[in-house]
Amino acid sequence: MASAKLVSFKYGEIPVGAIKPRGWVKDQLRLAADGLAGHMFEFYRYVKNSSWLGGSEEYSELNEAAPYWYNGIVPLAYTLNDERLKAQASQFLDYVITHQADDGWLGPETTKETRGLWARCLLLLGMAAHAQAEPGRRDEIINSMLRFTRLAHIMIQNDYQGYLSHEGDRFDPLKFGLARAHELSTTLQWLYENVAEENRSVIWDTMDLMWTGAEIGGRDWSKFFVPGAFPTSASIKPQPNFQHGINVAQG
Repeated sequence: MASAKLVSFKYGEIPVGAIKPRGWVKDQLRLAADGLAGHMFEFYRYVKNSSWLGGSEEYSELNEAAPYWYNGIVPLAYTLNDERLKAQASQFLDYVITHQADDGWLGPETTKETRGLWARCLLLLGMAAHAQAEPGRRDEIINSMLRFTRLAHIMIQNDYQGYLSHEGDRFDPLKFGLARAHELSTTLQWLYENVAEENRSVIWDTMDLMWTGAEIGGRDWSKFFVPGAFPTSASIKPQPNFQHGINVAQG
């Protein structure tokens, strides 16, 4: 671990909100803000009454709807500098952080059987963007993310708890989290570069364990996009649910 070093990104990071849209792009973002995307927080039951905000509405055991929304509303709000949308994002973030469990868990789940890592991948993407857009909250957000990462590290070390399903678990029956291991690694790389040196080893090891778990769980993309494995003709979607359109696009 002493020699471990992330490869530099080809392009430097531009903080969320630093680039302001013009012309057609601005018009499209404004339409989104004034339309469905900008009002889901007010009426869409899987956001407004989400378990992430103390409600009980979820469409599956993945508990992913509100994190998906949050990851989208943050860049929309700060790119447009829209105070109404910023308030929505901040209200969600405030609730999530103030309700972070004593052990570091982020989210509404309270039992081992329901605590799956997947929706946290989406949440942390939004939190990283929020930290860039709101420098005054950067330390608070990073500390929350780091607390969760330490817990995730412990969980994954314990036979991939919350990642690989075991008997009685009901957090990710179709293995979406396994197929999208890179979702968490993307944010953990950002976190790695924004914490003190003494906190980096647990982040690095968590990323390694995520990839190893994906291989164990049969979700290794490096063995899919190769001759002989990658499908070259149309086929009926196989089971288990690996060749899911979004999985393949992200993989």
